[in-house]
Amino acid sequence: MMTFLIGLVVGYGVSVFATSNIVLPLFWSRPKVRTLERQGRLLRPIPAGLFLVAPFVWSLLVLGSVVVVNAVFPSLSGGYWIGLLGGFGQTMRLVSTPNADMESDFENTFGSYLKNRSDVDVTNAFPPVPRDITGAFLSNPHPKTSGRPVNSR
Repeated sequence: MMTFLIGLVVGYGVSVFATSNIVLPLFWSRPKVRTLERQGRLLRPIPAGLFLVAPFVWSLLVLGSVVVVNAVFPSLSGGYWIGLLGGFGQTMRLVSTPNADMESDFENTFGSYLKNRSDVDVTNAFPPVPRDITGAFLSNPHPKTSGRPVNSR
């Protein structure tokens, strides 16, 4: 039972890290680039090979890890497979719900291809919560009115 749990945790960790490098370039970055191309917001086309190298390398690494776990640690293999599948499922959810880190990574990676770096809006993805000078949240954050600190009792 303990080896199953160890395999599960290790498989999940490997899967989240590896599948984010396999899935996100193919199913999130590439469609985003195609949209930017259609809208004419790229200086030059981004080579498709940039979207294929990382998934290929990481697929080989995951395949190698499966071979090593099955050959060297066969008692971990059941949990490892379930962990791989669980991490894959969680990573697939990220494709439909991008966050500010994904946008920032996209801008850092492909910013030199963008006509205007503001095409990728990372600053307003999660706007800061207005606070007063003491750090208390403001009850009315509208810029035309003055907010009062929220009573936190």
